[in-house]
Amino acid sequence: MDKVLVEIYVPGMEQEFDMWLPIHKKIGNIVNLLLKSLSEMSENNVITSDAPLLYNRESAYPYSLNLMLKDTDIKNGTKLILV
Repeated sequence: MDKVLVEIYVPGMEQEFDMWLPIHKKIGNIVNLLLKSLSEMSENNVITSDAPLLYNRESAYPYSLNLMLKDTDIKNGTKLILV
């Protein structure tokens, strides 16, 4: 399978989203795609930091923007935070 289904919590919006992420993309590209998608879904109401990062919600582990998603521990059902 080329995608994983994850739960993403966005503290700036105080909302959670279930999203499919492509495993053959870098985390940095995925973060940009997420910001664009969330911005469209919330009518440009996404509040994030100047340098958004993706974290594992259970371990608080930050994912390097240069890593490919397939090279991380992210799998179906993983809970993430976009800050």
